[in-house]
Amino acid sequence: LIWSAAEPQIAKDPSDAIEWLIENGPSTMPLSGHLSTKVMRRICDTQNRKYLDLAVSFIDAAASSDKALARAALDGLLEGQKGKAIMPTVDTAPFLAKLRNSNDDGLKQRAQRLGALWGDAAAIRANFDLAKNSKADSADRIRAIEAIRKQKNESSRAAMIGLVAGQNPEPVKLAAIQAVGEIGREPIVKPLLGQWDKMTAAERRATAEMLVSRDRWQSAFLSVLEQKQIAPGDVPPTAVRALFKSKADFGMLARRAGLVFGKFREADKDKAK
Repeated sequence: LIWSAAEPQIAKDPSDAIEWLIENGPSTMPLSGHLSTKVMRRICDTQNRKYLDLAVSFIDAAASSDKALARAALDGLLEGQKGKAIMPTVDTAPFLAKLRNSNDDGLKQRAQRLGALWGDAAAIRANFDLAKNSKADSADRIRAIEAIRKQKNESSRAAMIGLVAGQNPEPVKLAAIQAVGEIGREPIVKPLLGQWDKMTAAERRATAEMLVSRDRWQSAFLSVLEQKQIAPGDVPPTAVRALFKSKADFGMLARRAGLVFGKFREADKDKAK
């Protein structure tokens, strides 16, 4: 009810809401935590960089008075920045450095992810270090991978392939495989398939399904199969189906798939059910 009443005014100008949260947030937890998350998301929706300056000021103040409130606000800011990152007008380097130097791990990790979205070099390096840290918690490493995948550059692609090739837990490798698919760029097919024999069934499935998601990768994947570097029987049915349905090269990829896998028929309705 409070949010429903306040949201229209916040959409017009969040200044009053930010001022209230700064003055009353620590004494009204956990209510103010929920509200701060929503306010931060709403600020991102406005696409107004001046309002993001207010958000930075609020989180900076909250980090000193109530770390739980600051974490809640950062969650809202990170969620709101997912679609399109928007930079504040103020210099965010001191703000991000303060959060990264906090004794609160939650603030540190959120600052790294936010800094990566805003192109902060120190935050980007911290995310790379965390993703590669075999002693870190897998959930934290996966969050770092999610931040890195937004960079979509050569170094991020190479780092993700390195995680797939390394001795890492399956969830971390699966996140890295998904990141490679989002980052794209070349080469990815040979480096990934070079790890095929070491992959778990879930990792193979994720790799194959990612490689059949783009035409140029499909062709390279089929080449490896045609050269018998990978057994056709190891390819999951979902990937095989995608190859047979491919319209790339005027159906040539589908014909090549037929030569590799033999006849392929969709399961009848009863079996599918």
